[in-house]
Amino acid sequence: MTTALLIETRRSAHANILLQSVGGRSGLARCLHRAARVPGAGVLIVTIPEGEAGDALVLEARANGAVVVRGGADGLARAVTAVRTVEASRIISLKADQPFFDPTLAMGVAGLLSDANADFACNTMPAGFPDGLDCAAFSARLLFEADAKARRAEQRAGATAWMRAHPGLVKANLNGPGGGMENLRWRLSSLADLNFAEAVFEAVGERAADMSAAELAGLCLRRPDLVELNAGAINAKRHGGETASLQSRPVRLGLAA
Repeated sequence: MTTALLIETRRSAHANILLQSVGGRSGLARCLHRAARVPGAGVLIVTIPEGEAGDALVLEARANGAVVVRGGADGLARAVTAVRTVEASRIISLKADQPFFDPTLAMGVAGLLSDANADFACNTMPAGFPDGLDCAAFSARLLFEADAKARRAEQRAGATAWMRAHPGLVKANLNGPGGGMENLRWRLSSLADLNFAEAVFEAVGERAADMSAAELAGLCLRRPDLVELNAGAINAKRHGGETASLQSRPVRLGLAA
């Protein structure tokens, strides 16, 4: 079974932020460094919309060992092309704006997909982990089914939108610790997020490149001033919406790291 790490850039407008320095390397490079550490990951694929803003992202993704897929009518079409290109049978998906993504947590989601005999597994139905640790796991077969059946624009915005909403699928959720952890924001989609990420690297140096989710959460608890840097960018829409029918026991960040 070939497992591909699918890293989606949501729109070319994010290109400038993803190319900014986070501790001396681009935000995209930080995300790909983490994704490459997922055990059993056979290949990294980055999908990028067409447009001049994405040209530099292509070069940066390739320089960091990723296969790049561009174009396509929408995010779902790009994901399908990417998976067909590398002939993957299982996919772990995340977004390119996750410089603090936890590779071991990804394997927890992938393991849940198998253990629960589910069609789709993730860790955001509901969200119990910090925003920036999100990931999902599913088969190539399900991705191709989504491409064939998704019609509305919102269903085709990315690889997982149709899967998350389809009522006929068996969905499993890896529950996070909650308790306020879900309100932390570790993404890189705005200048405020960039300020937070840079501040983390300033606080602990290059060790931040590989620090666990538990370590980063501990730093946030000790340094509320860091959390305040991008608190205004918290996405309230994460808290609500679809809930998976199968729920794991809550996973502590220390176990996810």
